[in-house]
Amino acid sequence: VWSKKVNHRKVGDTHRDAREWHKAEEAYRRHLADHSEDAGIWVQFGHMLKEQGKLDEAAEAYTTATTLAPKD
Repeated sequence: VWSKKVNHRKVGDTHRDAREWHKAEEAYRRHLADHSEDAGIWVQFGHMLKEQGKLDEAAEAYTTATTLAPKD
C-alpha cells in the first residue's frame, strides 16, 4: 500500500489563509523539520507565532529567515 506524503507547507498555507494560526504554526513546524532552508516559510512561521503573541519565538524565526536569505 502506497501512502501519500503530506505537503505540510500547503497545509500550513491553508490554515494561514483561514486565520487558524496554531494549526498553521504546527504545519509549518513540520515542514521546516524536513526543509530547514526554506526562508519563505521561516517568515510565514514567524507571522504565525507573532499572531499568537509568541514574539520572542517570532523574532527567532525572522532572524533565521534573514540568515538564509539576507537579500530578501
